[in-house]
Amino acid sequence: MTGKTVAFKKQIYAELSTLCTRVKSRITRAAPKDYPYIVFNKSVLEKKDWNEKIQLEINVVGYGDMGDGVSDLADSVEEMFDHYFYINAAIAFESYLNTRTPIEEQDKEVVRERLLFDVYLTERTEE
Repeated sequence: MTGKTVAFKKQIYAELSTLCTRVKSRITRAAPKDYPYIVFNKSVLEKKDWNEKIQLEINVVGYGDMGDGVSDLADSVEEMFDHYFYINAAIAFESYLNTRTPIEEQDKEVVRERLLFDVYLTERTEE
């Protein structure tokens, strides 16, 4: 089943990369030129046979003056993945926006919006 996870992550990465050239696997302190950036991860909520319900968490992070574009970038992420459907030979999935929340950080210069999506992922072929 790892093929399904890898295919899912690759597709999410590919889509997010069309919105922002800086897509990361975790939130980090970055150089000013490296903001804004997008971070995503997934958590499996339910699993049955070849189907999974996943929570996809996408964070859009900015800093200082580079934080001004966070809301616009989060709008683009929301527009892309709310009611999104993808299918290929290995997987099919659809996603729906669950919540979108601005997150207050200890460092007040950091601007972050978190978007949570419910994703229904199906493996189409056996590995």
